[in-house]
Amino acid sequence: MRLRNVRACAISLALAGCAKPPPPPSVTEPPRLAAEDSCATTTPLPPLPTPPVADPFRLTHAAAMMMTVDGGPRTITFLCDLPDAILGIGATQTVDGGKRVVGGTVYVQPRAGARYLPARIGIEATSPGCKQGELACAFETAAPEAGKVEMLREQWIHTSGWVHGLDDMCRALPDDTIAVCSTQTRMAYVELGCDGELQLGIHDASLSRVFDLDVEAPVMRLRGSLDPARPDATQWTFRFRSDTKSVAAPTTKAPGSAELSYDLAAKQARLVTDGTSEPCVAWAIYRR
Repeated sequence: MRLRNVRACAISLALAGCAKPPPPPSVTEPPRLAAEDSCATTTPLPPLPTPPVADPFRLTHAAAMMMTVDGGPRTITFLCDLPDAILGIGATQTVDGGKRVVGGTVYVQPRAGARYLPARIGIEATSPGCKQGELACAFETAAPEAGKVEMLREQWIHTSGWVHGLDDMCRALPDDTIAVCSTQTRMAYVELGCDGELQLGIHDASLSRVFDLDVEAPVMRLRGSLDPARPDATQWTFRFRSDTKSVAAPTTKAPGSAELSYDLAAKQARLVTDGTSEPCVAWAIYRR
């Protein structure tokens, strides 16, 4: 939305070897929505969770990011949402004796029609990792299906990147995204909107992908706000409704209402559209 970091376009294409995923053999649906709306008055950041204390020797990001693995929550550092799979990169990076030590695991949750990927992919200790002054973090693996994963680091929520082996781009979201949820069927994200409102964008995993420069265009967009009623600082709920400003791609119908809720104590999140609830397999929320 609005004042986007234009550099991300060139960086994303550089990660992909100056290529985007090939288009389908035939286009069967009308043009998608624009990836972002433009407006004269942007919405300021709402009150959000408190950020962690930064550790210069570890991968400490501003966003709280989790993924459900083997039925339980697992902390991740990057989220790569593909149409047929959700990749949670749980990377670690420390310094031992003056040397960078990289490790961790890429967790994979397949969607319908997924290409083969191991459920867990170990990150090689010889990976470059995240280096000061570089715009992307690189994690190498021994799995040929995902031999290297490169993720941009200059985002509030780290979701933009490229998976070598699959030769596919993670869903690129606007720079001002403050909350993300990947379910088995779709990806939803909250970004700053216009005139005091927030925007909910939804990507349907079953539809073809359409790009607007460096950002992937959603299939529908609703407007709403952060619910101010919080019993404590661990519960955060965004509520959206369909109105005259809500838009959807010609082949879809926007829901009448949607809700995206986070429980940081229980380490879980949920997306509800028109009363239908889906747990978030992977999720993230920006911490101010």
